[in-house]
Amino acid sequence: MADEKRGRGDRVILVHGLARTRLMFRPMARALRKHGFRPVLYGFPSRRLTARQAVDRFRIFVEDLPAPEEPVHFVG
Repeated sequence: MADEKRGRGDRVILVHGLARTRLMFRPMARALRKHGFRPVLYGFPSRRLTARQAVDRFRIFVEDLPAPEEPVHFVG
């Protein structure tokens, strides 16, 4: 579901849209890593989930992030 490289910068959650995959954000994740951020490639089966299911799954993912006191940025 998620791919994160350990680092010291702020975490950036990259969330794809409908009919896409988290792989579309690989180039952006590389660029973010180069600039000191910790990108997280969040993926979900957008064609198989209802909107409500997708939101619920993402909410659980965010609530379960380690170190919730650290800054988190979202890109979608």
